[in-house]
Amino acid sequence: MTYVPLMDRPPATTACAHGMPAIRPLSASACVRTLAYACPATLSHTDWDGRHDALSLMLVGQGAFTYRADGADALVEPGMVVMALPGEAYRCAHPHGLGDESLVIQLAPDTVPADWLPDRSRSARRVLPASPALAGHLWRAAKMPDPLARDEAGISALALAATLAETPVGAAPLHLTDERDRCHAAAAFIVRHADDPLDLAAIAGHMAMGPFALIRAFRRHLSLSPYQYLIKTRLRLAVEYLLTSDLSVTEIAYTVGFSDLSNFVRTFHRQVGYPPGALRRR
Repeated sequence: MTYVPLMDRPPATTACAHGMPAIRPLSASACVRTLAYACPATLSHTDWDGRHDALSLMLVGQGAFTYRADGADALVEPGMVVMALPGEAYRCAHPHGLGDESLVIQLAPDTVPADWLPDRSRSARRVLPASPALAGHLWRAAKMPDPLARDEAGISALALAATLAETPVGAAPLHLTDERDRCHAAAAFIVRHADDPLDLAAIAGHMAMGPFALIRAFRRHLSLSPYQYLIKTRLRLAVEYLLTSDLSVTEIAYTVGFSDLSNFVRTFHRQVGYPPGALRRR
């Protein structure tokens, strides 16, 4: 397949009314193109097969789906990133009949050094864990007004994603058991109520699970505790507010669910690598 330069491609749009994903262009340069992607999956139309035509990073904002590439299945949830390699076949499935919304950046092939891409001969991950630092790069690639800043953010996102992809974590086969389904539902509940006061008993009770069973399910299927998942969700929301709103750092801290400003700043700095105020200055 001949690669068409990103900035010369016609806007790709597909109507949700026909049951297919809708794609809205956000920005474009010679190196990086950003898109808003919405998939309106229903119980009657849940699976899509395709082949990636460009190196892409997809940051999931809402919803969930399973993604298969290179023979491995993985459950993709809000905050996670899918790394799509050009020419690779894939299948997306929505076993719960729920759609998803994502931010996608695509990189031109001559922008990417070959040694930055995961080795296809090894079991490099295609689905990357939630990372506030990676989310920050992706949002800057979409939102920064200067094309140079967007390109730099896109390249930085790729570099970090490639590192995460090569981190050896054997991808276990996906089995949509009742426990996994409940874990997924609990994670979605946390995302919907991330800005509310939440406790373990309330989340577990909403899923008809005991607190111990909920913690065990999260660690088994998400490699996080419910609290860690909540904090990562709040930080992801904070990154979005910092890059897309005029709210102050204090307002953002309370908006996303932190009850103490100093705790928010410390947690953000520890997870992202720099304080929240510095994100806007980058």
